Amino acid sequence: MRKSSVLIVVCLTCLCFSQVAAPPKRSIAPELQTAIDHIRAASLRGDLSFLASDLLEGRDTPSRGLDIAAEYIAAQFRRAGLEPGGDDGFYQTARMATSETNKEGFELQLSRPEASFIADPKDVEIDASAALDVPHAQVFKLDLSDSALVGGLAAEQVEGKVIVTVAPRGSSANARSAFGKLRQTKPVAIVTIGRSGAQDEQPE
Repeated sequence: MRKSSVLIVVCLTCLCFSQVAAPPKRSIAPELQTAIDHIRAASLRGDLSFLASDLLEGRDTPSRGLDIAAEYIAAQFRRAGLEPGGDDGFYQTARMATSETNKEGFELQLSRPEASFIADPKDVEIDASAALDVPHAQVFKLDLSDSALVGGLAAEQVEGKVIVTVAPRGSSANARSAFGKLRQTKPVAIVTIGRSGAQDEQPE
């Protein structure tokens, strides 16, 4: 019954629109129409499949995969007979600056009577606006998958402490919400331990 209702509504809608005068058809320049006539779904699907393939390794900037993608697109432009418009033929030079955190003197050690953990600086990504030195701060271990614990977290529980948590799998709204909640509690730092190391983050 529900499907029939939908079909009736659609038919009535089409009937109503058919009674409205269609707007005048705009003319298209012959050369533009020729270009439009050459567009094919299969060709577009082939381009997209190649540019999105694993072969291009995500097309990071800069990367080998990005260079391959640029050359592929330039080849399609040449094939279409387009005129180069960049400062280097079909390519446009983009100047970029990269910055790296100075890890000189960096040390991250977590310890308890039974064992201790020392992070290797090469496995650490630091997101902090200033140096941080908390040699004897208490550690608060937090399970981000425990929504009840995260939701009920109070500032007095973690204020002045270092929160240690394991990075959640993937990027989810729940994880972003949890990290937002953590920053509001004003800990000294948040250390997120992932598969490849640890991330020492000073909250805003």
